[in-house]
This record gives sequence, structure tokens and C-alpha cells, in this order.
Amino acid sequence: MNKSEVIAKLKEMELPIVDKSDIGQTPELMRSLAEGVYQFEMSDIFVDLQNVEELKSSIGVVVTYADQTYNDGVYIFTVQEDSSISLIVVIPSTIATGPMIRRVSGDIINAITGLDLPTLSVFDKVEVAGHVVADTIITPMMDMLNIPQNKRTQFVMIYLPRFMANVAQQYIGSSTLKEEVVEMEPYMVKEMVLNEQPKQEVEPDEISESD
Repeated sequence: MNKSEVIAKLKEMELPIVDKSDIGQTPELMRSLAEGVYQFEMSDIFVDLQNVEELKSSIGVVVTYADQTYNDGVYIFTVQEDSSISLIVVIPSTIATGPMIRRVSGDIINAITGLDLPTLSVFDKVEVAGHVVADTIITPMMDMLNIPQNKRTQFVMIYLPRFMANVAQQYIGSSTLKEEVVEMEPYMVKEMVLNEQPKQEVEPDEISESD
């Protein structure tokens, strides 16, 4: 990790660097999670996140993946008030993940094509794909984000179409799809659904019959 490049990027992102001595036990708590649980390598750069509207967190730390075989990007790791983990892209990974993606995709495709499936119509396939994506990708993501049970339907309704649009753009090779945006979208949707005001039921006006 090029420290001067990271600092310059943080300045460009308008994220102030915080002195480690000013944040008490936070560094050690983050280290136990970032390195002990999530297998990141933690730097000595701490960042003030109080002005990042999508997050409910005050401090983050710059990290890289301990195993950089498939990802050499630089990220900000933070723990939000609800204990969910967030990553903010500082410098996107430059490693081509094509071979790894093809291997993982191939394993999944082989597993599915090896099943004894009935003949499915296009409409059936759309429904099956929706269930597979929701149950294997979106549900674990909601678990990671600590989305409350009573907010999960709203999260799926908003994020699933966005996720599928990203899938389509990635597959066709769109140059407009950015890692920084894709990584932040789940957190933005989370904030949206958590801050959604409950709809108030409007009492219907009484209708009086005319004589």
C-alpha cells in the first residue's frame, strides 16, 4: 500500500485523518475485528467518518486484504452503531479477477446443470433466478448489514432490482459500473429503509346519504 497515495485519495474524498491517540481503545477493538475476524491487514491511518451520511459510524481505519491474491484494493473498515461492518473503497483493486470469477461461476453452473430439473418456461426461470439470488446473495447480505426483520421486505424491493441491474452491466462489460458505487449501494439502501417513515392511515371521510 502506497501511504502517500492513500492520504492523497482520502483528501480528495474529503475524509479527515484522525490521530490514533485521540480515539482511545477504538484502534484495538477494530484490530480484533478487522484482522482477527475478517482477515484484513490494518494500517495506522484512521479516518473521521462523521460526515458520511450513509454510515452511522464516527471512525474508520484504512485496511487491505491480508491475502491479496485476488484483491489489492485499499478500503476503509468501520463498525457501525448497530454492529454491522462497512467497507468504503479508497483505491479499487487492480487485479484482474477473471480467472477466479470463471472458476467460481463454473463450479456453480456445473452444480446446477447436474441437477435433474423439470422443463422450465422463461417465466419459470425468471422466478427461479429471483429466489436463488435473493436466498444466496441478498439474505446473507442483510444478515451482515443487520437489517431488522420488519425492514427486510423493503430492502429486497429496493436493492434487488439495483443488484440485478449491476449484474447485467457487469456481464455486458459496461464501463460505467464502478466498484466504489457498487460497494456503497447496500449501505445507502439500508439507511433509506431504516429511516423510512411509517405510512399513516388516512381515515376515510364519512359519506352521508343525501335525502
